[in-house]
Amino acid sequence: MNIDESLATVRGLLDDEVVSYLWSNANLISYYNRRINEFARVTEYYLDNTTAAIRSITVTALTASYALDSRVISVKRVLGSWDTTAPLRRRTVSYMDSKNPGWEAESSSEPLYYIPDRTAGYLFLHPTPSTSGTLSLDVTRLPLAQLAIADIGKATPVTIEFPLMWMDNLHDGVLASAFAKPDSQTRNPQMAQYHLQLWNAFLLDAKNHIDTERNERAFRDLAIEAYGYEED
Repeated sequence: MNIDESLATVRGLLDDEVVSYLWSNANLISYYNRRINEFARVTEYYLDNTTAAIRSITVTALTASYALDSRVISVKRVLGSWDTTAPLRRRTVSYMDSKNPGWEAESSSEPLYYIPDRTAGYLFLHPTPSTSGTLSLDVTRLPLAQLAIADIGKATPVTIEFPLMWMDNLHDGVLASAFAKPDSQTRNPQMAQYHLQLWNAFLLDAKNHIDTERNERAFRDLAIEAYGYEED
């Protein structure tokens, strides 16, 4: 669904279809971005292994830390150009500190491990590679672009990066924020709570649905690898 269609639906539900609006376009666009980003973080729906600006990192010799794109939520897989057949293994800072004190000072011709720091937005390589190369990441991410006021009313309508089958649920999230706007003409705590409960229930269901689908896909992949055919 494009943003113009979705906004028209939301304004109809808010009974706010006549200029001047009680909820500005800026208000509503901010609610959309908030809820879509929340959906992305909770469900990790947006898997990406194709967008070069997000998944490709150029590695400089003797440099261990690299900034992740700000849209990255989590790193799922890392493949280095030194060995394109074996992904790097994942470790945590706490694990490395306890098992291998002083690990930051170690170097080798190629890294064996990657250590993501989601809080700082960096990815560390161990051992520090002494040769240059590239990393190819599989990640979950936020939408590629945040919605903007300028997206409204374009000659070519801007499609919302959100599953069409769940668009009504997104509208619940937007309405929850809209009815919480601190203004005597817009604030409605009962309606805000109602739509927030619907939105939160949706997030839980969507996460369970997505996790189940991915687990089933992983099981099918293992079956193909083990038996040479796909299980029904």
